[in-house]
Amino acid sequence: MTGEAPRLALVREIEALPEALIRDPLTFLFAEHWRHRQFCRALGDVAELAVAPPRLLRQMAGFLRVDMGLHVEDEEHDLFPLLRAKAEPEDRLDHVLAILSGDHDMDRVFSRSIAEGLERAAAAGNGPAADADLAEAIARFATHQMRHIALENAVVLPIARLRLDVAACADLSAAMQARRAGRGAGG
Repeated sequence: MTGEAPRLALVREIEALPEALIRDPLTFLFAEHWRHRQFCRALGDVAELAVAPPRLLRQMAGFLRVDMGLHVEDEEHDLFPLLRAKAEPEDRLDHVLAILSGDHDMDRVFSRSIAEGLERAAAAGNGPAADADLAEAIARFATHQMRHIALENAVVLPIARLRLDVAACADLSAAMQARRAGRGAGG
């Protein structure tokens, strides 16, 4: 347990974004990517613990289910279709969006499985490292998410800033707000 206490100190609370930020949906998505990177680093740290606070594990499971789930829906149902409609041929965005959509399909499965594993560990009073398969799945998921976010930040969001006009951004913002209102989430 001596090596585990310092690890817990590395796990920071992931702050919710200011509600008003969603009115600027591209900045909101970029900020969400930052939150997800923080979460993945914390998740990677927790994955190495044989014993972890059950409350923390449940919070992480909730983040996977709610926060990441909403974000994927924002991109799949709203951002990506808008970009497909507004992108220019020279943007060569179809291939990138296809890769990211494939990632999202896998993410839904893996995040659900990891959330269930975290909840099982919490119920048993263990940490993820007590289950080698769970710890390995978390490590793979966190690494994959970091790459995925980097691609979105480097390619998708800059093209979105270039191609989406004020009306498209307003539509995107409205859809994202409606999704959160329907889920009772604050963003």
